Amino acid sequence: MSASSKQIEKYGFWASDLSAEKVAGKALRFGGLETLNGDVYWSESRPDEAGRSVIVKRSANGEVQDMIGAPYSAASRVHEYGGGEFGLGDDVLVFVNAKDQDLYKVDLDGAAEPVRLTQMPDMRFADIQVVADYIVAVGEYHKPNGVANMPENMLIRVSLNADAVAEVEVIAQSKPQGGRDFYAYPRISPCRSKIIYTAWDLPHMPWQCAEVFMADINGNGIENAELLAGGGDEAVFAPIWHTDGGDHKGAFYYIGDGTGIGNLYDVRRGVSDNLWPIEAECGHPNWVFGMRSYDVLDNGLIVMRIIEQGVFKLVVVEPWSKQVRHIETDFKDIDKITAAGNDIVMFATTDQDAQMLVKLDIDTGEYEILRKSSDEGLAEADVSVGQVFQYAVGEGDVAWAIYYPPMSGTYKAGDGELPPVIVKVHGGPTSLAGRGFNLKYHYWTSRGFGLVDLDYRGSFGYGRDYVQKLDGNWGITDVEDAVAAIVHLSEKGKVNKAQAFITGGSAGGFTVLMALATTNDFLAGTSYYGVADLGGLAKATHKFELKYMDELVGLPEGASADEAEAFFFSRSPLSMLDDYRSPTLFLQGLDDKVVPPAQSKAMYDVLKAKNVRTKLINFEGEGHGFKKAENNITSLKEELQFYQDLM
Repeated sequence: MSASSKQIEKYGFWASDLSAEKVAGKALRFGGLETLNGDVYWSESRPDEAGRSVIVKRSANGEVQDMIGAPYSAASRVHEYGGGEFGLGDDVLVFVNAKDQDLYKVDLDGAAEPVRLTQMPDMRFADIQVVADYIVAVGEYHKPNGVANMPENMLIRVSLNADAVAEVEVIAQSKPQGGRDFYAYPRISPCRSKIIYTAWDLPHMPWQCAEVFMADINGNGIENAELLAGGGDEAVFAPIWHTDGGDHKGAFYYIGDGTGIGNLYDVRRGVSDNLWPIEAECGHPNWVFGMRSYDVLDNGLIVMRIIEQGVFKLVVVEPWSKQVRHIETDFKDIDKITAAGNDIVMFATTDQDAQMLVKLDIDTGEYEILRKSSDEGLAEADVSVGQVFQYAVGEGDVAWAIYYPPMSGTYKAGDGELPPVIVKVHGGPTSLAGRGFNLKYHYWTSRGFGLVDLDYRGSFGYGRDYVQKLDGNWGITDVEDAVAAIVHLSEKGKVNKAQAFITGGSAGGFTVLMALATTNDFLAGTSYYGVADLGGLAKATHKFELKYMDELVGLPEGASADEAEAFFFSRSPLSMLDDYRSPTLFLQGLDDKVVPPAQSKAMYDVLKAKNVRTKLINFEGEGHGFKKAENNITSLKEELQFYQDLM
């Protein structure tokens, strides 16, 4: 349909075939990804099964089967965020069951019921590697009977040959026992005599300071651990052994940000060598276990995702010559790169396709789609293509964002009209905006909204200095960047800044509430399980993020408990309500252990008493992020109606 023949309708009120049911009702959420002997295994959370996470196998012949049936669900709760929920051996799959957090095994033919390996109600597991007749993993021990002390994290080993429930052997101790606060990436060498792993301690997060160790592993556990990289102002990520038997020489790869941005390193005989010094990010912020931005093929080549100037790219590194070549693809977001012989499988999006599991030929750039997260699609005329842009913020500084313009093959607005804009704030806050086709984003753009997804200062992907720009300034710098993005797009004639909305979840929800409390630049906002009271969060937060917030808001060193409580409250939206007049929608899971529901309730109660337009919707059985289809559908519909009522 030509532009002249389109129907004229007000921005924000275009009719769209992309219903909330289509967006949220059946879209899968992918998790782990592994390969073995030409077969591909992955986990996917299914909204139409109340978010049950299923491990799926796609055989080399194309046959697809579920490896675990109901009521089993593969999901770890280590660090609360989980990840690394399954691992593969030659003939067995081992997974963490969501309900009891114990380990189970199932034959790779999937014919039999899972067999329980552990029975430890106070232990959680993640980051599993299966090695012959045993597994190594991260363990997290929670003291029984409600003891308030922090959980203890460790590396463990469990036999696969036990006739009954197996004993859990600790091979690297927790901090109280002389070990470390946190561990990740335990990986046994091909000769099975060595182990590499990462470790870090409070007050750090893993992208701030983490170390990689190599040690002997034998019947006594781990011995002779040697620090080989990281620590201080360097964080390391995802160590992977050489595939050529180089473990005899202590040869492995890792991502480290010693240069100020994550680059790929090769370790041989204890010496690290930067294989490709580049001003591009090669790693991930390690929020969950099993994150992987590169892998080593059978032929020794390395395939890696980089982020350069906000754009995701795919490269092949020849480590012995340090030669690098780019793979030309149409992918906009790339995740979980996994070797499959001399090809790779990974999760990826394009401008037209929501996240999908693909197998890529690294020589031609051609790929086969193995699984789609959603079968819903849009006509080309309805697709909004994200535009990465840089814009001025603060005093001579810059920030990054992705703008998705309103798009419809059927509707257009009247001459001279500009669209309302939704500012999307990612969580973390040390994270980054998504890229590529996203059904939720198109729910808005197909109705005549523009949407800008922020990579505000403090986001990952632009180097350590960019991440640290948020330190001491959370709730200030990110709000400035949200407002500046609207101003920039308005000055470019792309949006109507008088109809700007802001939305975000968790840490993004905090930014939403701070923006509404401290500026008059937004017509309304939506907080998905957002932080309203930093003091309350500090008291209730889990071990993984125990000191994270101190640095984000700049808690004075040496502050007493009372001083800290007063300081946190002074930096909280809940303390800034005297002039708060912005309509606010709260969406909250009642089982949320990260941001307790009392936070949203407290904010809502005050706004209601002040006669500020507000609404609180609580969802039974939901935690930090909504898994059930019906609740995601309700959330989208409520948010749309909330905005339209104000336009």
